Formats: sequence, C-alpha cells, structure tokens
Amino acid sequence: LCPSLVYYAATTMPVLLQALQSYFVGGTQIKEVTHIPNSGGCVEMSLKLRPDSEAATIMETTAARYVRICVPDVQGVWHPFTVYSTPGDRTAMRIIYRCYGPFTKKLTERLRLTEARSTFPKVLVDAFYGGADRLSQALEHDTVVMFAGGIGIVTYLS
Repeated sequence: LCPSLVYYAATTMPVLLQALQSYFVGGTQIKEVTHIPNSGGCVEMSLKLRPDSEAATIMETTAARYVRICVPDVQGVWHPFTVYSTPGDRTAMRIIYRCYGPFTKKLTERLRLTEARSTFPKVLVDAFYGGADRLSQALEHDTVVMFAGGIGIVTYLS
C-alpha cells in the first residue's frame, strides 16, 4: 500500500501545487471571447500569454497540443482543451470549443454575463500536453491528404 500512496502523491502534488500557485497569482487572463456565428454554439476564447514566456515558444514550435483548464467560478474540475495560436502572435493562446456538456454550457453562460463589463472569470491553466508533431512528420512526404472533422480541426488552424 505504501508504494502506491507514494506514487500517487508524487504524481498529484506537482499538479496541485501548480494549481494553487496559479490560483493565488490570479490565473490566466482572458483577452477576448468570440461567439462564432452559425457554428452550432462554438466559442473562441483567447488567453493572454507573455511574449517572452516558455508557453509562447511552445505555442509557436509545437502542433497538436492541449492544456487542461479549470474555471473555479464555474466548476472545480480540470478539463482538457486543444489550443492553437495565430502565426506571429506570441501574446495569445486560443481555445475553440462547442457548448456541448455541462461545463462548456456553464462556462459560456458565465462568459456572456461578464463580457459587457470585461470582468472575465479566473482561468487556471495546467501545463502543455501533446504527442508527436504529426504535421511536421506528414510534411516530410511528397503528397499529403489530411482530414480533420468537427472540433478536431483546431490543432491544424495555426
């Protein structure tokens, strides 16, 4: 039992400490929110990045990445979201999501309530995750055909 508890603590504590630090620093600031018309309820949320940060470099150099976010005003659970950036813009990390489940519906309602006043809720962002850079691997070939349906297109926008 002891090795299992040590393993659990070793894998959980860094994430909890990062979340607490992010919470007390004020989280990540939302720059802007766009409700995409004629998209079936999709919302684009732009989160502020420091241009000189490691996150900005990761956003420029790596494709197919995602982060986990927590919005304590909405729900205290962490949710994964695919992120992308606009080429050349090191000041924003963007998330596009469709209002489908309870969390995204509550988040969208909360963003609509505060949009006019520009007092967005606090967003906590966990580190970047992702696998191999499939786009770079694919571009090594002469002919490439890619299919991305639904919200899966997000990783290829930038």
